[in-house]
Amino acid sequence: MFIKLSDLDTSIYSQIPLSIRLNTDVVELEKLPFEIQYLITKNLNKPEIDVYRPSNIYDTQFTVNIYNDMESFQSKKKAVIYYIKNYILTAKGKYPFDPEFGNNLKKYLQTKDTVLRQKLLASELDVMINLVNTSFNVSIKVINAQLLPYNYGDHVEYLLQIKINIENEDVTFQVT
Repeated sequence: MFIKLSDLDTSIYSQIPLSIRLNTDVVELEKLPFEIQYLITKNLNKPEIDVYRPSNIYDTQFTVNIYNDMESFQSKKKAVIYYIKNYILTAKGKYPFDPEFGNNLKKYLQTKDTVLRQKLLASELDVMINLVNTSFNVSIKVINAQLLPYNYGDHVEYLLQIKINIENEDVTFQVT
């Protein structure tokens, strides 16, 4: 059996005597020292391990199921929506390793002036979109953002409906 020395692993190639490496690149296996023959045959007969590596994973999310597994996002659109929702739900100063990360939407919701509230919401959404744009290198545009109050007598809850355009595809989602 003939072996091409340049195709061998570097750990095996370095153990072959220099006189053999300099003379030729193709060598008969039986003419090599026994230790090298053993290493080469062990390397050639090694089974290949097939590892599943998906080509497009942008991020993962922990999901509670019977397997307690991670759900992977294999499209930019799903990952972008997940990032935007997390950013909206994260108040500024609550992220332990980066206190400047987050937003002040909770403070803006308590503003009585609705015009000012819409402007503050729009500026916060612009900051968020710029952050996600730089992270994913994807074009995102906010088409519409509505803040819908639900009065429950003693308290008010807000539903934020956002319609965005991610790489020429319209997506609508909501965050409470």
